[in-house]
Amino acid sequence: MKMKPAKLNFVKSNLDYSRLGLVFLATGIAMLTTVYLQYQKVNEQINTLVVQSEKLSHKKPVKNTRSNANLTDGIKRQFVLQNQIQQNLTIPWPALLQALEDTKSDTIRLSDINPNVTARTLSIAGQAPQLEDVLAYVKVLSQQANLSNASLRDHQVIKTEANANVKFEIEATWNQP
Repeated sequence: MKMKPAKLNFVKSNLDYSRLGLVFLATGIAMLTTVYLQYQKVNEQINTLVVQSEKLSHKKPVKNTRSNANLTDGIKRQFVLQNQIQQNLTIPWPALLQALEDTKSDTIRLSDINPNVTARTLSIAGQAPQLEDVLAYVKVLSQQANLSNASLRDHQVIKTEANANVKFEIEATWNQP
């Protein structure tokens, strides 16, 4: 049995490129490009959010070396919600709830308490058996230290077969603690 001589010519090599290998290479390059473009987009949004956050907190903005793209509607909504949350955190809930607790009445049933941070008002809704009970409650609320300018904004008498109730809405301004 005769052996074949070894082919030791390394300069002349036969490289076979398979189609499957080329497809994998092209797919990898496309995926790498997509990931890089996503990274650039997210980085741009982060920079824009940082600038907007600094504007909201009234600080001098850091110079942004990258271009600022227009904010999308979703990002704008996030800023509005963030601003509302920051404002809601400034509501003196313990003092307001204590004032309402101090003025509780057996005849008054509160159903809704809505603060307005910008106007510093508190809207209180509820029901009572008689209008006189509501007016007495408004008077007691206006005498609280944490609340002022309490007034009856709206009322409606609801009559049923058995009895009549007064549905009311009171507005009061809260004082800074």
